[in-house]
Amino acid sequence: MLELKKVDAEDALEAFCEASNLLYNEEYESYGAFDCGEPVGYCLFLLRGGRLTLIDAGARPEYGDALLDGLVRSVLGYARSCGVGPAEFAGSFDEAAFARLRAFGFANKLIEDIDKFLSTCKNCAK
Repeated sequence: MLELKKVDAEDALEAFCEASNLLYNEEYESYGAFDCGEPVGYCLFLLRGGRLTLIDAGARPEYGDALLDGLVRSVLGYARSCGVGPAEFAGSFDEAAFARLRAFGFANKLIEDIDKFLSTCKNCAK
């Protein structure tokens, strides 16, 4: 069974940073995707000053682009639950991954209102 959840374990965060070729940053937070307990995807992010910055995301190719979309939307939902309004994709966010997200409605690297953005998705608005 596929499970998407916030991951607080430092070793997992370090592994996600390594997968993105980024230096570990203790301020980063992450969501992970797990299939029967095995990590198959991640999304690194930063919540600071009432703003969400999506640092990078990745998923095993065999799980498809929908998993990447699900991870990013999970982080957006988490940020919304924390009272965050705007979000942006960092310069470090993989360009190829962002290009694949365009098929899921991500037209710009800036989301001015997370709540409004998620309300356009019938599954996210629930």
